[in-house]
Amino acid sequence: MHNHDPSKIKQEEIEQIIKNRAMRRNVTQACHFWFFHIYFPRHIGYQSSAFHKELFELTEDERNKNVIVEAFRGSGKTTIMGMSYAIWSILGSQKRKFILILAQTESQARQYLANIKMELELNELLQSDLGPFEEPDDEWRATSIVLKNYGARITVASIDKAIRGIKHRQHRPDLIICDDLENLDIVKTQESRDKTFNWLMGDVIPLGDKNTRLIVIGTRLHNDSIIMRLKQAMRDGTMDGIARAYPFFDENNKVMWPEKYKTEVEVEAVKKGLPSIQAWEREYMLNIISTDEQVIRPEWIQYYDSSPPDDPSSFRYSATGVDPAISEESTADFTAMVSARIYGRKNNLKIYILPNPINERMDFPKTTETIKLISTTLGNGSPTTTWIEGVAYQKALIDQLQSDGYPAKEYKPQGTDKRARLSLTSSLIQSGKIVFPRKGAEHLITQITGFGTERYDDLSDAFCILVLSILGQESRIIKGYYPLINEQELESAYIDALPPLGERRLGVVLAGGNRNYSAIVFRAKNVAKVLYHELTDDITIVATKVIELAKENNVLLSDNRIFIDKVGSGQELCERIKQYVTDAYQHGTQSYRQYYGINMGDPPLSDKERYVNHRARTYWRLADWIRKGGKLLGRPVFDDLLSMVYAEQPDTRIRIIDKEKLLEEGIDSSIPDALALTIVTDKEPEYQPYIEEKEIPFWI
Repeated sequence: MHNHDPSKIKQEEIEQIIKNRAMRRNVTQACHFWFFHIYFPRHIGYQSSAFHKELFELTEDERNKNVIVEAFRGSGKTTIMGMSYAIWSILGSQKRKFILILAQTESQARQYLANIKMELELNELLQSDLGPFEEPDDEWRATSIVLKNYGARITVASIDKAIRGIKHRQHRPDLIICDDLENLDIVKTQESRDKTFNWLMGDVIPLGDKNTRLIVIGTRLHNDSIIMRLKQAMRDGTMDGIARAYPFFDENNKVMWPEKYKTEVEVEAVKKGLPSIQAWEREYMLNIISTDEQVIRPEWIQYYDSSPPDDPSSFRYSATGVDPAISEESTADFTAMVSARIYGRKNNLKIYILPNPINERMDFPKTTETIKLISTTLGNGSPTTTWIEGVAYQKALIDQLQSDGYPAKEYKPQGTDKRARLSLTSSLIQSGKIVFPRKGAEHLITQITGFGTERYDDLSDAFCILVLSILGQESRIIKGYYPLINEQELESAYIDALPPLGERRLGVVLAGGNRNYSAIVFRAKNVAKVLYHELTDDITIVATKVIELAKENNVLLSDNRIFIDKVGSGQELCERIKQYVTDAYQHGTQSYRQYYGINMGDPPLSDKERYVNHRARTYWRLADWIRKGGKLLGRPVFDDLLSMVYAEQPDTRIRIIDKEKLLEEGIDSSIPDALALTIVTDKEPEYQPYIEEKEIPFWI
């Protein structure tokens, strides 16, 4: 790298460069820094700063094929990286042959070229040392000039001009300079941002060859602007290059160009000369500024990496919000589907938006099948809740899904406009209760942060449908039902640690029958905890786990201590556990009962006049156990107890809400049901031996 610090060069050497034409030519052709300072001194109003030297180094170092430069207004970035570099790259050691300079508008492009022409025509020292730059017939036009002696051309164009296939003689563009291709109007909408970026990537960059350099100069105006997209590509490793940003103040709050702005008074004068603080932040501090119209600000968005946590203790359910537009016509809106995994409740609520939401045009059959696929995929084969805005013909979609056995629900906007709906999600986004994937939700984030300016808002609508439906479900009381226990009682029951006392029991439920999870819950006389909660219905796995956990927690292997829901595949689970226990022990004089299995839907053995079934009586006794001091380990794993509500039938008997209805609400009752099983009997039944009177050990 060349010496860009004149203070380190002897005065006599500088004088020789000034006086000796041959030496001056050699130095300036080899070094852009010296080229600029010798031939363009009228552009130097103040002593150069350290970042200016970096700009010159970036132009000289051809190892960096792609260079992105952001710098504050008035920093000289266009003069150095645009006008001066375009000329030096031809006259200097790089010997480039075809320079293409791109600006936002045609008038800006023409002015760019006019400035270059003026230097070539009127700069006497430059003419004397490196000229002449005579004007061939019809070669110096408003958009192009040719330097005949160097076999080179400089062409300018704007973003609305066709430039495919342009060449200078046999040369393709070997230096492409893009200067401020976007403005605030262009970056307002996804459509216009995509159009400009696709033009750059599809029309401009392919013009070059393997040794072509791309220089992009500008200011970040939007999180999804050209500069930000290119920088992201470099971070992702899909594009080679280097990016540099030079705000007015550096990270240490020091002025980037102290040689020009020496005092606080001068800095304040710059600020006061601007129309708004937003202009200062955007043009000088290189910050993307939210407008007062923004409902969701980009800086509020919080992210998670890789995937949502695999935490069965707090995970509750998955769900999808759908904004349907049943048409494949090119003029139709897009159907959007946004999915999430929901964890915790109330103050612990956390919504993880899943990557790759659907956003495309589709007809009715395709919409139906896509929703079904997403619903079952999220539930590992079991359908999950889908909320769909129920207006006009969209209700037919809900009816179709429900008739096919999918838990589709109608979302009713209740008169609120789209902006009001989105604003209802803002506090959750800002507080981090809603988090987004680091990758895969870019278009969704663009729509919610650019709401009101983006042309499309389908993903934003689906997002609102999902989030507001989740919130509505959290606060909804099912008509005709009453809380079995309240939040204060549940909170009082939670404890961080407590040794178990008295008889030990396990409650076991197998996934299936309107439960997505298998669960094993331990309860002693004074405390309960979840031992197992997994998304599996594998009988062998669950049976093995029951025996293993019984051993670990000193639970007697007997139906007096292990209570299993035998409905559906639960009966097979009961037989499998009995088989495993019996096969494992062949000797002994006494054994313990192995008649596992309880149907919670059966009539209760006692209090039949008060309770509809075992389930109702057991849950009522469970609530009483909690109120009398029973403790729960593992906050918030038992929070679904708040969903176990009850109703009184016309005959005054009590019943607990059905598992089916809970699952429709996105609530899996596996943990509450397993806990309730441990309290299904009042006391230990009397010992009843096997007919064979064999003894087996208490534990495995």
